[in-house]
Amino acid sequence: MRIGDIRSLFWLSHWYNGRSERLQEIHDQHISNLFQLLISEMGSLPKGEQSISFYGFNICLSMGQSGLEIISIEPPEALDVIQLELFCEEEEYAEMTA
Repeated sequence: MRIGDIRSLFWLSHWYNGRSERLQEIHDQHISNLFQLLISEMGSLPKGEQSISFYGFNICLSMGQSGLEIISIEPPEALDVIQLELFCEEEEYAEMTA
């Protein structure tokens, strides 16, 4: 068995033993924050698909049947590496930034 296989199984065990629910909670909190930001900055929620910019982030969103839906979001170029850091393993990030 390869070390990658063990990492994969380890990750899946975390996912199916509660991590997916926690990630959904975190996602919902961030969507709620964006919802409040939209209301405070724009005074209302978008109707249909709309592109906006907050603090350099370009966000394309719409109001769907299930609420606020993010179609795409691009961070400012200066924060692009920080965004990548959130999704990388530590070794991979060290290699990318070396």
